[in-house]
Amino acid sequence: MPLARSTSFQGVVRSLWLVVRSQWFVVRSCSLAVVVWALTLLSGVSAQSEMYEGFSAGGLHYVAEGHGPVVVLIHAFHMDLREWDDVAPELTGSRRIVRYDVRGHGSSRVAGPLPSPSADLSTLLDELRIDGATLVGSSMGATIALELALTAPTRVERLILVAPGVPGVEQGASPAWLSPIMSVVRAGDPSRAAELWWDSPLFEALRARPDAAARIRRVVADNARIWGLSRAPGLTPPAGSRLEEVAVPVTVIAGDRDQFGSQDVGRIVAGRVRAGEMVVLEGAGHMIALERPRQLSEIILRSMSPR
Repeated sequence: MPLARSTSFQGVVRSLWLVVRSQWFVVRSCSLAVVVWALTLLSGVSAQSEMYEGFSAGGLHYVAEGHGPVVVLIHAFHMDLREWDDVAPELTGSRRIVRYDVRGHGSSRVAGPLPSPSADLSTLLDELRIDGATLVGSSMGATIALELALTAPTRVERLILVAPGVPGVEQGASPAWLSPIMSVVRAGDPSRAAELWWDSPLFEALRARPDAAARIRRVVADNARIWGLSRAPGLTPPAGSRLEEVAVPVTVIAGDRDQFGSQDVGRIVAGRVRAGEMVVLEGAGHMIALERPRQLSEIILRSMSPR
């Protein structure tokens, strides 16, 4: 498993050793209890801070951090794993968090036609030796999570679908703001398409936040290449026609200001799976992981808690 970066217990121990070596005369006078306390503290730091970043054998860029039951975070279209930057730290204290760039996004490599996103994720889980996990998907990521639950049900322990749009579930007519984006895509200008995507109602709440707007706009711009790639294959028949097959607990989350139809889709999904619940966030739009990271993290942890 190739790793680009490792921030872990070893780095903390190295720093401690430098202090011990330079202050040995003080350390000699420490009691055994103090030494035990220090090691206990360091083991806690290790559990909180250990992080691995790298690429799978197939070229998927991922970050894994924390310890405990596994949670896989799957980002929205035109985003990458940075969508979860404010969510992951809220979860790593008690969970192992894996987030990755869906192929065609972020730093994940593209060597040909895009494969099935759910099959791609399944291969990544194989490589990371993850047998089962809670899947949290945002928008497009919700579809990937749902498709994996249908094609590899033993790998999925729970689904948390955030602002979902599900193939096979009626979402209404395409919004008018998509038309100019598709026009510039057909004209071969992915950078302009990315600018228009950022200017769309999807990011309305975030554009009004000076603390976050520049950072998120950069993520959108960095993923302009997705407009030049062929569309990845989905399930046939589509996931929306097979919802009754989903046996794991499903929590669907949507904002009451979402302009992409996610509330309607979410209610249908929650009503047709075997064990579904619907959560509506007042005042939230479509990009909930960016708009409400703490609230979303609390819902994720609550959904995973024994009842």
